[in-house]
Amino acid sequence: MSAHSTPGLTGQVKGGGCASKLSPKILDKVLPRIPRVSNANVLVGFDTSDDAGVYRVMYTSSHPIDSQSLVLKIATSVTTIGDNPHFLTFTTRATAGAGAQALVTGFVVGEVLGNPSAEKTILVRAVGPTLAQFGMEGALAAPHLAIYDSEGHLRHPQLSDQEELKSAQQRAGAFPLSPGATDAVQILRLPAGTYTAQVTGTEGNSGLVLLEVYDIPR
Repeated sequence: MSAHSTPGLTGQVKGGGCASKLSPKILDKVLPRIPRVSNANVLVGFDTSDDAGVYRVMYTSSHPIDSQSLVLKIATSVTTIGDNPHFLTFTTRATAGAGAQALVTGFVVGEVLGNPSAEKTILVRAVGPTLAQFGMEGALAAPHLAIYDSEGHLRHPQLSDQEELKSAQQRAGAFPLSPGATDAVQILRLPAGTYTAQVTGTEGNSGLVLLEVYDIPR
């Protein structure tokens, strides 16, 4: 391999996805040797031989109304076979409102292997009204979504018609939104870097919202 070549993941492994995981038989021998850590916030850990960890995260502030309980799932990093892996989705559900009640979440867009300056297509959704179809009450009626880069600059979504938005959501594996609902959806072309998604309520409204970030496959 030359000094300037970029190795591909598939050239370094003999399997991909689930085929690369340790078998349950081997896990039964390995996991008992790892010290157990007792923490009430760990909902699913390695002791269950699961391939993902689920944690309860509590955010608090000086204002009780701003306190929020979130669930964070840490899954296996790559579920696709290829030399350009991507994360599938990041999701958080919380209460969002105006001003200090805004839901603010950060996410990182990684570099494209072999092309660090390339942009990725990212789908971001702030789902409020559609949550009613899942029996959730108190959803934010008309969420407002804004994406900022690490320097605080607002990132504008690409112009997309309804058919393009629908197609992007289907490719990302996102559940369909209720027809005519005022959920917020944006498609952005973003270079590698750190970003912040902010969801607020309009006209002083607050309510439950599901914030989702998808890396759309090329």
